[in-house]
Amino acid sequence: MPVYELLADYENKINTQRFFHVAVARLMELNNYLNKLATIQGEKEAWVVGYIYMIQALYPFVPHICSEVWERLETHSGLLSKLNLNHNVSD
Repeated sequence: MPVYELLADYENKINTQRFFHVAVARLMELNNYLNKLATIQGEKEAWVVGYIYMIQALYPFVPHICSEVWERLETHSGLLSKLNLNHNVSD
């Protein structure tokens, strides 16, 4: 699945090679993939989970923005509790 491949490559770039621009490019690829996924009937849960992982991946770089987005996801739509995800954005 592209989501996991892109996230694995992102993690590798950050943890071992410290290629910030390449890691961000992988997240942009993930964003593009998720936008396509959003148009497919019945893929909403996968789309939401993909964005949750993307928020967690961005957290080391922009923690305040990610925390705000995370809070809004839960407050305005209850998506996190509906999916029974107990992840914390800072985990």
